[in-house]
Amino acid sequence: MYDVLEGEDARGPFAVPDLLARPGFGPESMVRRVVAAGGGASGGGDWARAAEYLEFALAFTSAALKPAPSAPRSGPPAPEPEPAAPAPLVLIVDDEEELRGMIQYSVDKEGYRSAVAVDALDAAAKMKSEEPSLIVLDLMMPGQSGYEFLRGLHASGHGRIPVVLMTGRQLDSSTFAMIREEKNVVEVLAKPFALAALVASLRRYLKTARASD
Repeated sequence: MYDVLEGEDARGPFAVPDLLARPGFGPESMVRRVVAAGGGASGGGDWARAAEYLEFALAFTSAALKPAPSAPRSGPPAPEPEPAAPAPLVLIVDDEEELRGMIQYSVDKEGYRSAVAVDALDAAAKMKSEEPSLIVLDLMMPGQSGYEFLRGLHASGHGRIPVVLMTGRQLDSSTFAMIREEKNVVEVLAKPFALAALVASLRRYLKTARASD
């Protein structure tokens, strides 16, 4: 128990927690230890700074070590992170259902998005909703041929889309040269071809080749 000196008057006695909670009490406050005598209490110690008593000194040190509450952040809130860009879209145009399905499986497995069309007219309709990043195109299809579809891409302002062309027939040198003159034809695959070759083309022309390849 301790008395505390307030002005010229002694107040107390107080227990240590009560003094620590008392307004204005600090390390420089003058206190004296109260000695219990005959069921009561009487002053007996000399006046000294509170910080000179171990129990007070430990309490003041502990309070000083507590981290100060952080001030609220001023200024505008941090911007929201940009949403991730969608994966490239690959449009597969082929009238053979089985081959179309195998190509779509390979495209999806690589983490790209895929869309399928059964012929050139279907492909043109699909492109109205979203321009693909790359087109896998069959050369020989009923109705409009793949080559005609290629020419239509240029006429409609889509001539920059890379095209991987597939063909099931042997091309003579003049036809092959004519096709290669189309600047957006980046690869010509002869059917039947290994799906790994198509996947390699996708990675190469969509700039997503894996570091381990």
